[in-house]
Amino acid sequence: MLEELPGHDPAFVLRSQYVLIRALLAIATLAVLALVVAVVILASAPHEVNFVTAGNPAAGIDYGGFNPSTGRPDSAPLP
Repeated sequence: MLEELPGHDPAFVLRSQYVLIRALLAIATLAVLALVVAVVILASAPHEVNFVTAGNPAAGIDYGGFNPSTGRPDSAPLP
């Protein structure tokens, strides 16, 4: 004969699930609020762009007789 396993009252199980879901909902709500606050802070921060310039401008590139605009050596005749 099978014996019944001792269990909880169904109302107790539903109540514990309700408490768990309510706690998870509270945590999720706090996380969303924290993200909203972070976005608002970042969006309202002054946007200062500081360009760093080098002391010497970049020199021209020596392609060694190759013309990059035509894709051919400078000594090759144009078609």
